[in-house]
Amino acid sequence: MKALDLIPYLRKNARLSLARLSRELGLPCSTTYEWLKQVERTFIVRHTSLIRFSDLGLCQICVFLKVEKERREDIIAYIRRVEGLNRLYSTVGSFDFVAEFIIMDYGAAADFMEFLGKQEGITVCGMHHIISEIEQERFLRKDL
Repeated sequence: MKALDLIPYLRKNARLSLARLSRELGLPCSTTYEWLKQVERTFIVRHTSLIRFSDLGLCQICVFLKVEKERREDIIAYIRRVEGLNRLYSTVGSFDFVAEFIIMDYGAAADFMEFLGKQEGITVCGMHHIISEIEQERFLRKDL
């Protein structure tokens, strides 16, 4: 067993107490603590809460953008200022960017898409509504 073996436990429940984590791993608390600090320093970006936006009455959309090369930085800067932005990815393939937005309703999404479609430098703009989440944060999370 090594420090990386902690990751599935943290992916399943990052709020486990040190004592319980040590018990589940069958290791002394001191070893678990050292491994945990090593993993946090090396691999963990941040501890965060995952939210079911639909339970809050909010909608999720994914926007796909193809952008002229010389306008990419401007478009990134603009998208970062949009209030509902949740995630923004640079991609390779049919689109240059994929952005996830959390919005109040689909009418707002239609207005936003119409606005984006008129922006200089955006050559293709598409959207998908996320109607339900089937799986989230599954990678490296084992059902222990």
